[in-house]
Amino acid sequence: MMRRGFYGFLIVAVGCCWLWAGTPCEAAPYIYRASPSTGPGDTAYVSGEQLDEVTEVRLTMNLQPTIGPFSLDIVQRTATSLKFRVPPKVPVGIYHLKLLYPGGVLEAALNEPQVFWLQGEGKNRFAPGDRLMLFGRNIAGGAKARLVLRNVRSPDLSFVPDATDKWSLAATLPGDIADGTYRLALDPGLPGGEEDYPVGDIVVERGGSSVASQYDVRQFGATGNGRTDDTLAFRKALTAAAESSAGTGRGAVVRVPGGRYLLSGNVEIAPGVSLRGDGEDLTSLAWLDSDRPPDALIAGEKAFSVESLTIFASAHRYVISGGYANNEPVAEARDISVRHVRIRASVFRGHLDVDGTQKVLSAMKATYPDMPTALRLSGERVRIEDNDIISSGGAFSLGGGRDVIVRNNRFGNGRYGWYSISGCDRVIVEDNEFFAADLQGTGGGINTLAHLNGASGHFSTSENIVVRRNDFHDMYGWDREAMTTDGPGGAYYGKARPLDGRHVQFAAVADKSDLARFVGMGLFFVEGQGAGQWAQIVSAEQDADGVVVEVDRDLHFPPRAVATISICDLQRHYLILDNVFRDTGVAFQVYGVGAEHVIVGNLSERTGGFILQGIWYHQFQPIVDVLVENNLLRDASVYRAGPDGSVLFGRSVIAIKAIRGDRDGGLGPFVRDITVRGNDLSQGAVIELYVQDPSSPGIENVVIEKNKISEAVTRLHGANAAGIYVSDNLISTVN
Repeated sequence: MMRRGFYGFLIVAVGCCWLWAGTPCEAAPYIYRASPSTGPGDTAYVSGEQLDEVTEVRLTMNLQPTIGPFSLDIVQRTATSLKFRVPPKVPVGIYHLKLLYPGGVLEAALNEPQVFWLQGEGKNRFAPGDRLMLFGRNIAGGAKARLVLRNVRSPDLSFVPDATDKWSLAATLPGDIADGTYRLALDPGLPGGEEDYPVGDIVVERGGSSVASQYDVRQFGATGNGRTDDTLAFRKALTAAAESSAGTGRGAVVRVPGGRYLLSGNVEIAPGVSLRGDGEDLTSLAWLDSDRPPDALIAGEKAFSVESLTIFASAHRYVISGGYANNEPVAEARDISVRHVRIRASVFRGHLDVDGTQKVLSAMKATYPDMPTALRLSGERVRIEDNDIISSGGAFSLGGGRDVIVRNNRFGNGRYGWYSISGCDRVIVEDNEFFAADLQGTGGGINTLAHLNGASGHFSTSENIVVRRNDFHDMYGWDREAMTTDGPGGAYYGKARPLDGRHVQFAAVADKSDLARFVGMGLFFVEGQGAGQWAQIVSAEQDADGVVVEVDRDLHFPPRAVATISICDLQRHYLILDNVFRDTGVAFQVYGVGAEHVIVGNLSERTGGFILQGIWYHQFQPIVDVLVENNLLRDASVYRAGPDGSVLFGRSVIAIKAIRGDRDGGLGPFVRDITVRGNDLSQGAVIELYVQDPSSPGIENVVIEKNKISEAVTRLHGANAAGIYVSDNLISTVN
């Protein structure tokens, strides 16, 4: 991903005189969070405050009278974290903890289901027989998992999922279920748990059936002979289809029979209309060259599809654009599909010498802010499935998409191009192939950068994205990052005062119109009282005393507490599972802010590895609560790899880094609460901790255990870190 400047506003209020004075009261130990995934014999942690006062940890399992209680070995104790070993003979399940300290008891649980999101054909509306999917941590324990639907007018309905694992569940709603609103609950099928855990409400609603009107472009004058310009015929057919479907709810199909159709201008697809060929091998569309091609060759704002055809172009910006108007996302964009489409779009066709290639590049950069992209889509319920796409620049960009599925595609980035998932929520990216179709092509990633889609500004949030079973390979240009996060800057860094569990106050902003920018962002306590807590902002107001933001969860502070906070774009709940990364500069990288990510079961060959990099990226951007588990780093020698291509000749790593840039020292930890467990780095890869500023602890509370590593865990640059626990790693020295 190309690193860009900060687009937004930033308030830095270090040492501002407006902050209230006061002395905090004495407080008891308190837990912020616990290990995300822990099995028998594993080291678990809880993080919080004053945990060094805990004297004993006891473990039990609900409804398991023969198991426990166990008094656990405390293996590391600090004020902000406590680590202890789960007995090796207890079964896999949900563990309940009691932490004893002078004057009281804390309770916590390990491995309880944490549902990040629910996804189906719509946000929360389903028809009988629809597929329903849950994603998160500790979702299911195998064959005993169940889903339960509750409705006040009918008995509870329990049914078995089609497929489950630790991070996801897929199920088919019963075909005979009645319409109505149901409360969905999950029984994970794990010993020691409750009977079920609430997920949320869903609406079951049978849709009406309708027959779409059919139109044939040949009826409107298209020849399909590959020589005659058929643009006008396509426009007439699409206009007729739009007029017939408008207001009827029936939809219309414009059929493009097998043939070769030559086009010279853009075509617009109205809501409810599908442009459908007879198959990629039979129906082909090609655009004539132009010095000023249209903004998009095919465009629509909402509720349209392009299916079963091939597109050729050698002059383009966007080949297909959906959900945008005047380069900004359309708020009501929805139901956009691109399926079974082959795209071969290259501005570099022909016998170009060095000067000719440079001329094309210069013309593109003068015309477009970013390189040409094959697909640019936004909106609810976007589907990109079974396509084969090679582009002059980027293969695709998603901006502000919700309930998106990107499945079973082949994506080839062109020169300086990347794929981008920007500001999206509830996205499934699975079973795709990603590669660079040019030696100067690079990778892509997940971010909050609206400008990558030709729009303005930033997105405040990017969340709930699963990337699984994909093949990323052969990326040799630019920074070579197969999958990276990105989103520079933020909205506020400085002192703050919690008013109560849900409201925090800080310095006023100069322009009250900026208050809307805060909503959806992450608020992270990075220094002082309550450091390590975070929440999402749901509202913001300003009065005479400053800005007051409301957050989505209860925070814990002593009265009149004072803390340093960072408010920045929130990136959370990324599940990076069972992918293959080969010959890329980085496999997966968290570059800046990140919370509650899972990186499990991936294969790296000749990549820079898996990197968590908390940084000052135009503002303090922390990483909190990440699991890196059971990844295999094989064939670990790399050349011109690493973040931003910073490693000339080195080896693959699992790295945890705290980079303060040119800021003065004394900043709080950039990275907290990380588990690195069960990874295989035995073929020359290493685990590294790096803190740029050795005068302050840049990394806090990390468990590194049960990994196969080629040499001992390395602390670089005199890395200052607190609460690092390294245990039970198998070390085999590799020269």
